[in-house]
Amino acid sequence: MSLRKILGYLPQSFGVYPKMSAEDLLDYFATLKGISNKSERNAIVKKVLEITNLYDVRRKDVAGYSGGMKQRFGIAQLLLNRLSSNNPNLQNIPIRTERGKEVRKSFIPRDENYVLLAADYSQIELRIIAALSEEENMMEAFKNG
Repeated sequence: MSLRKILGYLPQSFGVYPKMSAEDLLDYFATLKGISNKSERNAIVKKVLEITNLYDVRRKDVAGYSGGMKQRFGIAQLLLNRLSSNNPNLQNIPIRTERGKEVRKSFIPRDENYVLLAADYSQIELRIIAALSEEENMMEAFKNG
């Protein structure tokens, strides 16, 4: 059996699906996966869209998705047991949801010589401006929260 038949079609560019929403495309993938019951597919697609924080943009054409949205759509495909990756990184995994926290726990350093570093770049441009300008009020505001 050919690898393509085993894995299915793995798009890295959504241009091959013009005018298809994330909801419709995931429904299509779920159908290809063998989920023939429409209500079951709807429930699965809805859950996957919620997990990946794409539910609010579920009707937007995937071809118009930004980089982060494409990453999350790739994760949505993975949740349907479809392998997809396009420059993956931890930034695209939600940190505020319980599911996101659980997924992030699965990332571990290669060995004791490596570490994973999480950094909060909140208002980084303003912090740089404060430091470069040595503006005391701005620097004090960032120091004191």
